[in-house]
Amino acid sequence: MTQPAKTPESSKSSVAWGCLLSGVAALVTFGTAIMIMAPMSWAAVFVFAPMMGIATIAWIVIVSVANRGNADMWGGTLLFAAFAMAGFVTFILLDKNEQSAKREADIKLGESLATSRLIDNPIGPIDRLAVTSMQCGHGVCGHALMFGMAKEVVTISRYKNWITYYRLQPIGKCPTYNDSGAAYVAPLQQIGIFDACLRRMKKVQSDPYSEIKNAVLISYQSSGHERDKGLFPSRHIYGVVARKMENRHITEELARWEYFHSGRAQRSFGKRFNQTEFVAALTGMEADMDKAFVRRSFSDAVRHIKEKIGLIKMEYRAIFAYLQKLVRDARAETGEPVIVTKATDDELQAIIEHLCFARTSEKNRCSTRLEYLRSEYNMEIRP
Repeated sequence: MTQPAKTPESSKSSVAWGCLLSGVAALVTFGTAIMIMAPMSWAAVFVFAPMMGIATIAWIVIVSVANRGNADMWGGTLLFAAFAMAGFVTFILLDKNEQSAKREADIKLGESLATSRLIDNPIGPIDRLAVTSMQCGHGVCGHALMFGMAKEVVTISRYKNWITYYRLQPIGKCPTYNDSGAAYVAPLQQIGIFDACLRRMKKVQSDPYSEIKNAVLISYQSSGHERDKGLFPSRHIYGVVARKMENRHITEELARWEYFHSGRAQRSFGKRFNQTEFVAALTGMEADMDKAFVRRSFSDAVRHIKEKIGLIKMEYRAIFAYLQKLVRDARAETGEPVIVTKATDDELQAIIEHLCFARTSEKNRCSTRLEYLRSEYNMEIRP
């Protein structure tokens, strides 16, 4: 019995079915491979070739079984492959053009930024500096007060708009209780200064633009995290801006630094910096912790701290950081063990007991600092 002759319509139908089945098979195989790799993020690079190889083999097997020697359906498969290849090449070319345009845009953006780290006309000490911060410990607030860059610093907390005023005060005006926000001593005590603190003068809940009358306002954003919208041309820029506030209104921009790294262009514009460096350049003053470090003999330092017990607020981490640096520097200078008397060791033990046993939640961590001083730098105790 003879097979009925194929009509042009049946041939076209077979070609269409072959093309459709090839597309569905590609969706199942390559789509599954992509779905498997998607959660891997950057690690997918290492399995891309094997996964694509498996998907290609699976696709060939599926279309071979579906076509079963049907030449017209194989024609449809080849047609789908041609369309897919043309689409892929088109996608690559379009993506290449798009990436090239983005690279040029990044270069243009980077070259337009304020990347110079020089401020030609420093403004000198600031009467009131306003910064976005939760506290006035380490960072620009503490450094500005410690090194005289600002007479007063106002911290602006985005949480419920808390506005807090701080000044550098003599230790006699500083509270001895452990309200961490009332006065910060750690930045000072870690460099050996025990006669001052960063004192909280006032705290209010208000809109900063209605509360702060006159100040130099520091606004910044870290890469990818907008802190002050509208100040920077891209959210991927790390930048800081100083602006003048007069009668609760921003009147002029004083200076700005910006840093931008473009992965597309493989270029960086400017250099990384921190806010303290910016304020130092803005005021023309220096914040050098090494120069400010108070150098004493270890015995003198222990005696000095022991005499302050009960009179001032103390922060155990800062005190032991200070003592550790004294021991480390003495050990490095002489190359010999640090020798202390039994009297000095007893005074150190008194400091430990005062600082550590009053803080039961961190007693063990605090107490181990003494043994660290004795063992890490080969401290020897003699009569």
